Amino acid sequence: MVLSVLVVAGCLMFSDMKAWADVEWKILKQLRIKEKPLDVDVSLDGQNLYILVEGKLIVYSLTESKGKYSIPINKSFNTLKISEANQAIILSSTSENLIEIIQLFFIQNFDLSGSPFQGRSDAPVTICAFIDYQCQHCAGIMPLLQRVLDQYPDRVKIVFKNSPLGGEQLQLKAAAAAIAAHRQNKFWDYHHLLFANFDKLDEAKLQALAAEAGLDIQKFNFDVQSAEIQGIITRDIGEALQAQVSSIPAVFINGKKLEEPSFEGFQQMIDAELGKQNTPLPPTAK
Repeated sequence: MVLSVLVVAGCLMFSDMKAWADVEWKILKQLRIKEKPLDVDVSLDGQNLYILVEGKLIVYSLTESKGKYSIPINKSFNTLKISEANQAIILSSTSENLIEIIQLFFIQNFDLSGSPFQGRSDAPVTICAFIDYQCQHCAGIMPLLQRVLDQYPDRVKIVFKNSPLGGEQLQLKAAAAAIAAHRQNKFWDYHHLLFANFDKLDEAKLQALAAEAGLDIQKFNFDVQSAEIQGIITRDIGEALQAQVSSIPAVFINGKKLEEPSFEGFQQMIDAELGKQNTPLPPTAK
């Protein structure tokens, strides 16, 4: 994909600005596309360039330097604008006196290997939750996730990925400890103990909870330090950053960010995903 759009840093010279002796400027990026660009705007986070051409909207990733998506639209649209409220795209047509607002949902692709999960491995809907064991809000969302699993027992899979965004040493050790417990098929016992003690965690407590969960302490301590488990945590943190996770818990349903962390919010997104796959919806829980 090639696009002819110049993004420049420069200044406009006006007659009342006589104090300016000169101006410096530079081209930040130059792209070429086959189609004529009708309008261009950049996403609020600066990661994507939205290019309007006749009959489609091109989403160009500035971070990856490539066109990623092409979305068909009404051929009469000739201007676009990014809404600051929710990053929706506003398209307008001067020939048809038409305005249209569209919302883009970018689907994240997460590597789930080595991550513990609840539910059927082949469930049509995957709920990926980024958590931190010292986070009160993460502890608070666990009953909600369990309620969702109870409502959709054969339809959803809930995957936990450790994402201690603060990067503190104890946060990282708690994350490694949870995966080490997973290696002994004791993840859920240890997971619940960690959240029950989220405000009391220290290195001694991690050891005490491991013993309480019935873990082999020698293997537990070896696994916590292993390069493989450290690699899983590094991967999870990298994926959280790539998905622009700025607070936790952060939940993604089939790769799309859950914006409304309520049971109704879960229901709406899960039912939409099941509807896409022509999967019969479960009966409403009484």
